[in-house]
Amino acid sequence: MFDSATFKSFKLPDVAYATSNSCLTAINNRKLLKIGGLMSDETTCHYIEVYDCEKNVWQTVDPAVERVQGDFSLLSSSASVQINERDIFVFGGYNEENDNEISDMSFIF
Repeated sequence: MFDSATFKSFKLPDVAYATSNSCLTAINNRKLLKIGGLMSDETTCHYIEVYDCEKNVWQTVDPAVERVQGDFSLLSSSASVQINERDIFVFGGYNEENDNEISDMSFIF
């Protein structure tokens, strides 16, 4: 992590599920949300992890998102943005488990 006040960087604790091409979003300037990505075996990571900046820990959260309706899947290379105090908008990405199909779906958490 980079501290823009001191211009120094420091290592965060390791995540539970190492991935590439994950989606990362800052939440209320206190937490980071890591969604999807690719595992080392090139399969999609089906876990969501949250980093608590105050406690300096990652926590795995239940990927069964009850607020999302319909055909929902965590993908790699998605993009996301916090749109208000409570909601995260996630869109696009690739589904490596379906011939690298490009996703046109979007979700609000």
